[in-house]
Formats: sequence, C-alpha cells, structure tokens
Amino acid sequence: MSSIVCRFCQTCQIIRPPRASHCRDCDNCVLRFDHHCPFVNNCIGQRNYIFFSGFLVSVGFLGIHVLFGIGLWYAHLKGGGLPEEALTLLLVALAPAVLLLPCVLALAGFHAWLSCTGRTTKEVLTWHGRESQRSSSNPRTQWFEPRVPSLLPLWATVEGRQS
Repeated sequence: MSSIVCRFCQTCQIIRPPRASHCRDCDNCVLRFDHHCPFVNNCIGQRNYIFFSGFLVSVGFLGIHVLFGIGLWYAHLKGGGLPEEALTLLLVALAPAVLLLPCVLALAGFHAWLSCTGRTTKEVLTWHGRESQRSSSNPRTQWFEPRVPSLLPLWATVEGRQS
C-alpha cells in the first residue's frame, strides 16, 4: 500500500492534494496541474483540460480548412491565370498556416497521448508521475467524468472592491 504525499504550499498557505501544483504565472495552486498556456493565458488543469484539448482540435481543423480552401481557390483561378502580386500575397498568407499547422497537430497528438496515459505535461517533463502515481489515476477522468466543483468561493466578496 502506497502512502499519499501531500505538500504544503508556502504561497497559498494550503496543503496541496496529490498532483496539484502552484502556478507561478497565475499565483494559484491548480488541481492536476498540466501547464500554464500562454496562448489562452490560463492554467491548464483538472477542470479545463477538456476545453484546452477542444481548442487544439479546433485550431487544427481551422488550419486544415484554410489550406484546403486556399488550394480550392487557387485551383479554380488557375485556368484564368493569377497576377504576380496576388500570388505573392497568397504565399505570404499561406506561409504561417503551413509552418504552424504541423506544430499544432503535433501538440494535439501529444495531449491525446497524455490523456490516454493519464499523465500531465509537468509529470512528463519533470519525470514525476511514475508508476506509483499513474496507477492510481484513470485516463478517462480527464475526458468523461463531470467537472468537479471549483474550490474557490464563487460569490465571495473581494477585499477592496467597491460596489
């Protein structure tokens, strides 16, 4: 039988549950902390991992559709010819999509692998979450179980706030 290790967060002054971590950017402790995403400017953790995965999939589909739409548009105009300026503009608009789409698809694939193995980005990058922690975590908890309620008091008043 393995013991559960809980750590004390000096910043938040709370005892963190297992797999929780403190985010330096948000200055919060986050349950099942994955990473702080600069693109959505939010911590990715237990309560919003499915939304982050949906964001990656939707951005991937958007990139694929942009490339496909530009390809169809170019094929349609190919018979009539395309001015040199329009072709240059097309290549300038197409370059970011061509360069970033493989990165987004690779990131979406990496997070799909993380979901299937029940690990987080932080655990993979810091070599934590070995067999003792992974065996207790069920991969389907990130996708198919309902969200747990927030630990923050929703209607609490903020000090210094004037109504």
